[in-house]
Amino acid sequence: MKAELYICDDYALDKSTDLAIEILASKGKIDGASILATHLRDHDLKKLKCKLGLHLNLTEGKALCPLSIKSKLTDKHGKFKGLSGLFFGLITGSIKKEVIEKEIIAQIDFLKKRNIMIHYLDGHQHIQFLPWIKPLILSSLEATDLKSIRIREGMFLYPTLNLKYFILNCMSKISKPMTAQLYGLVDYNNAESHKISKKKYSKTEFILHVAHPKIPIQSLDQTSYNFNDRVKQFQRRLRA
Repeated sequence: MKAELYICDDYALDKSTDLAIEILASKGKIDGASILATHLRDHDLKKLKCKLGLHLNLTEGKALCPLSIKSKLTDKHGKFKGLSGLFFGLITGSIKKEVIEKEIIAQIDFLKKRNIMIHYLDGHQHIQFLPWIKPLILSSLEATDLKSIRIREGMFLYPTLNLKYFILNCMSKISKPMTAQLYGLVDYNNAESHKISKKKYSKTEFILHVAHPKIPIQSLDQTSYNFNDRVKQFQRRLRA
């Protein structure tokens, strides 16, 4: 069994991200690609010569479940309200558990109905680490064949520790792992990352956020990696 896995997040986010992931997959540089079902249109997934997973999204773009569009999970246009909006709705109780559960199932079913076999689940903007979200994911997975979700230990090592990562670090302490199928670690390609990866888990997952240097990304969500960071991760992995 391979001990270290390299997984690219955000497939279907934009053309630059998609091309970078397709190139890495074609060269055997990655083990998996996590798909944003909410953004998937006419993509040719045959280009992805790797395992596929669902990149569960509750923060960016449009929801798939009709119930979500009528709820506080989205705005009047059916768009998610961002990580801060999700966090506020969960704290205040304005976003109901059943709405999130149905949106999770809707995203899984969206891929299954297109004969896209998914092997694992992780979360856009790390939402699976929120203590309100993880139990809902696990209960939703009981009705599927999925056995693996992304977990982590320790702190996020993001170089500029903004409010998002402060919250996620706190929430990771509360939301104890309930499955040990994957151990997620953002890949900064430094000694600290590799030191932390040597854990008791059978698989260590290095998470990549990539972009192609010839296709600039006009805009990214404010909590996403910027274009230059994504290009560096792409080039680093390509040389590996």
